[in-house]
Formats: sequence, C-alpha cells, structure tokens
Amino acid sequence: MTLRVKLFGSLELERDGRPLARFASRKSGELFAYLALNRKAPLTREHLAGVFWGDSAEERARHTLNTTLWRINRVLEPPRSAAGERGYLRITPQHIGFNVASGVWLDVAEFESRCELAEQSEAPTRYALYSQAANLYRGDLLADCYEDWCIVERERLQGLYVRALAQLMAYNSSRAEYDLAIDCARRILTCDPLREEVHRDLMRLHLHAGQPAAALRQYRQCEDMLRDELGVEPAPETRALLTPILGATSTRDATLLRRSSATPRDLVAVAAKIQDLSAACDAAQAQLLEAMTLLRELTAELRSESRPVAVHALERAAAR
Repeated sequence: MTLRVKLFGSLELERDGRPLARFASRKSGELFAYLALNRKAPLTREHLAGVFWGDSAEERARHTLNTTLWRINRVLEPPRSAAGERGYLRITPQHIGFNVASGVWLDVAEFESRCELAEQSEAPTRYALYSQAANLYRGDLLADCYEDWCIVERERLQGLYVRALAQLMAYNSSRAEYDLAIDCARRILTCDPLREEVHRDLMRLHLHAGQPAAALRQYRQCEDMLRDELGVEPAPETRALLTPILGATSTRDATLLRRSSATPRDLVAVAAKIQDLSAACDAAQAQLLEAMTLLRELTAELRSESRPVAVHALERAAAR
C-alpha cells in the first residue's frame, strides 16, 4: 500500500488512489512535511521541539511534539493487518525520522532525483528528465506555509525548477519548437516576473515564431512591470529589441493587407477616409496653435498691467 505525498502547491496525501483525511492541525501537516523534506537522516526530539515550539518551555514543547506525532500517525497508518512492520515514521526516545524504506512516493524526492540525473545525462535524455521534473512542480512548496525553514527550502526548489525550465527553453528554441520554448519562458516569469533577460528571450521567441504582435505586448508588459515595481526603464538591450519588433509588425500588417480580399474600390474608400481624418487633425492642430498664441498674448498684456491673479489662472490654463 503506497502512500503518495505531494508537497508542491499544497500538502496532499493519497493511498491506493484515495485521498487521506487532512491532518487535525496546521502544525501536524508542517511537522510531517518537515520530516519528509529531511528524510535522509533522523532528527533529534530537541531539534524538532526547537523548530516548531521554540517559544514554549522545554517540557511543554516535548509534550506537544508527542501529541502532534500521535495525530500524524492516526492519519498515516493503515490498519495494522496491512501495515506490517513498516511505519511511515521511525520514532525512538531520542530521534524521529522519515522511514524511506516504507514505500512512500514523494513528489519532491522525484523532482530532485530527475534534476540530479539530468545534470549527469546527455541530450536528449537530459531534457526528457528536465521535462519530467518540471511537470512534477505543481506550484511552490507548501504555498500556504510561511515558516523560515519552509521559505528557505521553497526558494531552493524553485531555483532548481527555474534552471530546468531555462535548459528546456534553450533546447526547444534550438529545435525551432517555439511554442514549447515560449511556455517555458512564461513559467519562469510566473516564478520571477522581474527577470528582464527572460522577457527579452520571450520577445525573441515570439519573433522567431512569427508573432510580432505578441512580442510587442511582451515588451509593453516588461516596460510597465519595470516602471511599476522598480521605477526604472527597460535596459538598452531590451529597448534595442523594439526596432525589429516594430519592423516585423509593420511588415506583417502590410503582408496581411496585400493578402486581404478587399477590392480596389474598398481600398480607395479607406484611403479617402484616412485623408479626411488627416485633414481634420491638421485643422484641429492649427486651431490649437492659434488659441495658444492668443493666450500668450493675453498673458503678456495682463502681466504688464500687474494683474497677477489673472495671470496665474491663465498660466495654469495654458499648462493644461
């Protein structure tokens, strides 16, 4: 009877395809997850009491630890007739650990194993393993846990995930699998939207895929994000991409126009409308310039007559 433990996203437990009951308390789930993440070696009771109940007196912390372990086992352990001698946790008077020999499937362990094997493999096996690892990553580790130990582990695993995606993005791009590469870039930005170099990669991928409009949208998103979050403009390398993006957009629009089913009469009508709008804009601009000239003259006249209040009002109107 295999216990399946998922820690990516939120804690989920399954046995034989059926979900197990939730732990009775948040601490129970977090303690179990901590033991699973530190499965390679047993931990002392003092260490666990300090991590989870460091603000309590020693005796109370040890008592609470025992109660929490009892609650964990109530959820984990199958009926004794099926459990045999294999408990999921190894508990002694001094140590508590995760029983790695109990046939537990752990998504974090599978993820780390594939990342490690990928580093030691050659293509295409390397990228198959990276793809499997990325698919295991359903979300950040225990997304609703904000304890220090969890944050550190979450960032470490997210770093492995982003590295796997970066490798897959480069590999798929080299094989002209642009849709797959674009998906990898977007998943990286979901983890870290401030990575400007990945925004640039995504713009280039859209261009290679013949999607200049999407590349332009990505540029605008990057520009807005940098201004809103960091108060800075895009880097010169990013701004340099705007020229080929706009060029590709104009070329594509012209191509679509040539391929359209519009008749010559339709095109003449559209051209005439554009001319009318252009003439209207020119007239409006001329009227605006005339009004601003008149406003400056009135301002100068009022200033000469020492009427500061009126001048101030006119200057504010001119600024608008």
